[in-house]
Amino acid sequence: MSGIWENYLIAVGAFVILVVMLAPRGIVGVFNDLVEGRDRRKAEAQAGMRNLAEVE
Repeated sequence: MSGIWENYLIAVGAFVILVVMLAPRGIVGVFNDLVEGRDRRKAEAQAGMRNLAEVE
């Protein structure tokens, strides 16, 4: 039973390493996109509120 568990952990570890290495932007790039998206939505909302204030 121990051998099966060890093989499973090795396979999962190898898969994780491949995903991290082959990801186009990596984990940091995905996190950066999330932060930029949040900032962009906030800026768009503020610009929309300014436009509404100018119309009134």
